[in-house]
Amino acid sequence: NCGNKFYFANWLWRGARDSWRVAQVQIACSAVHLARGTVGQLEVARGAADLARSAADLTCANL
Repeated sequence: NCGNKFYFANWLWRGARDSWRVAQVQIACSAVHLARGTVGQLEVARGAADLARSAADLTCANL
């Protein structure tokens, strides 16, 4: 019976450790994804600003 308890505790610990590793990987992936998304948003914002500047330049040139 004692052996059974030890086996169960060991199994529980291994499961917890594995799920923690999976959680760490998921957190890391989320962070990378978030960083990529932020960079993407900055690029979009920069592109929109460039477009607005170009449109303003064209408008001013036509006036």
